Amino acid sequence: MHLSLLLAITLASPIVGSMVVFGRMWGLPLGHVTYPLRVSIALVGLWTVYENAKPGTWLYTAWSCLSLLMPALILEPHIRTDDRALAGCVLTYGALITLLASDLAKRHTGHALFNSPPADRPWPTGTAASFAGLWAAAFTSSRLIDYTAAHLPPWIPTPALSQSDATGLHSHLSAVALYANTAVMEELVMVAAVCTLGRRLALPTWALYTLSAGLRVAAHLYLGLAGLPVVILGTASVYLYRRYGRLLPLMAAHFLFDYADTFLL
Repeated sequence: MHLSLLLAITLASPIVGSMVVFGRMWGLPLGHVTYPLRVSIALVGLWTVYENAKPGTWLYTAWSCLSLLMPALILEPHIRTDDRALAGCVLTYGALITLLASDLAKRHTGHALFNSPPADRPWPTGTAASFAGLWAAAFTSSRLIDYTAAHLPPWIPTPALSQSDATGLHSHLSAVALYANTAVMEELVMVAAVCTLGRRLALPTWALYTLSAGLRVAAHLYLGLAGLPVVILGTASVYLYRRYGRLLPLMAAHFLFDYADTFLL
């Protein structure tokens, strides 16, 4: 399976859902199209993985697990009020995406999870700088999102739900599950996979930043135009990954900041 397929499979559903919500804010007659679209995309993704998997491989195992998980994904709107069911569904999906991405990473880069630190960037230095840099970028983006939402002109529509309500947060359990999945999806796919694919296609540096940051903004359109400052986080993530080659510190910082920003800050 190619990296472009991984991007399509993992990002299509959240981006489509986010764009539909954004369209509704502006009065577009989209109705209740998000759910059938997401189910259709999930089924297409399942078929795509099956077509590229060989029996006895990790990819085939992941496809088998996704097949078992599909009923839970289809029933997802009905389990959002059940924290245990929601957490199990989200964490399982995130784990399988990580498994698929790791399999692809080994084929394309020779390193699991796209980690390939430059020779002149020692492990402790790269890890600490990646973690601190992403935390600072996340903090800046979050505060600018709050400021922008509070100062938008009245003619610009704003979301009817808060970010926590829109993402289905009801407790620590659902928050941990959703934040873990978000950290995996955004840093692993939107950053590492995009950068790796860009290198293979010989894309210019500006195209990597534009594509990665653009995907992240598209996934946050459910926040309305107030979500645009997330481009800062997207740009910083690409810079840190390309400079230090470390992915896990980015994922850890992203997860811990989201949790701290919700329950501690």
